[in-house]
Amino acid sequence: MISPKRMRGAMRRARRIVASGVESTFGMVLPMSRSPLHREGLPAPVTNALFSRIEVDDFEALSPRLSDEDRAYWTQLEPGSVNWKRTALHYSVRYGLEGSGARAGLTAAEPPSDVHAMGRGSLAAGGSIYHADLIFATLELAGVEIPIGGRVLDFGCSSGRVIRVVKAYRRDLECHGCDPNEGAIRWANENLPDISFMVSPQRPPLASDGSSFECVFAISIWSHFGPEAATAWLAEMHRLLTPGGLLMLTTHSFGSVAYYASKRLRPVVDMRAVLTSMLGTGFGFLPMFGTKGDWGIIDPDWGESYISPEWLLNHATPQWEVLLYRTRANEDNQDVVILRRRDVGSP
Repeated sequence: MISPKRMRGAMRRARRIVASGVESTFGMVLPMSRSPLHREGLPAPVTNALFSRIEVDDFEALSPRLSDEDRAYWTQLEPGSVNWKRTALHYSVRYGLEGSGARAGLTAAEPPSDVHAMGRGSLAAGGSIYHADLIFATLELAGVEIPIGGRVLDFGCSSGRVIRVVKAYRRDLECHGCDPNEGAIRWANENLPDISFMVSPQRPPLASDGSSFECVFAISIWSHFGPEAATAWLAEMHRLLTPGGLLMLTTHSFGSVAYYASKRLRPVVDMRAVLTSMLGTGFGFLPMFGTKGDWGIIDPDWGESYISPEWLLNHATPQWEVLLYRTRANEDNQDVVILRRRDVGSP
């Protein structure tokens, strides 16, 4: 368990480093080449396992089938590297290579353009192998695992890009997904077998009994909740998990401010406001979606959120143990957190 003292010490260092870098973005020199704090290379258990199910000879037939763009990307990868293997899996699904995708457990179903999806095209074919790797690699790093036959929930699953790969990797798991986007859930239910999907409300509770799941993961969901929703849904995850159950989430934090500022992906005025709010309250929020909402989901408490580790620590304890915190471990942007449910008052 990470002690509050260590967490606060790390946060003080992170704020000094990231704040100085972002301030530089707003008019001075930009020293953004430093490595993110505490981040390290993660293993790729899902990529390696799925790749091992496919005959290596299959890929000799792959290259001639590729589009010019896909071939150009493929040839610049180091053969045998994690990226090469992961790309080979996506391409084998995309180009229907001799049933390779089926042997890996991946399906070629792809949401149409009018259905919400977090990834499209060749490097999204079959689902997000990258994020499945992120889940199981960080669980491994935290020294925990999902038990055989466990029930897992992809909270905020959209059209199922992550949970479909989780099911392919761990066929023993009982897999569920939920999202407020009805169209995405309808498509997932019709196209992704052996996974149960349900439409979730915009406010707790979910239509599931307490202690229903051994693990819940939420990829880039707390990166959109305002403070009230972030707190309420954290409590709901505690209700849904079994005692000792695991919650893995990713969110924007100080490193994301540096990421967006250094790449000029957000207006300077917005990043100033976020950083000022984070340094003052631990939480920054941008109302990104306006009156049209996000794919029809209209909610003033749904935008773009930046959560400091201090804020999370204050709101997670004592109900949760913090097992792991890794800055910018999700796509060099979002922080990754693994929490374990405690009973309040337990030692």
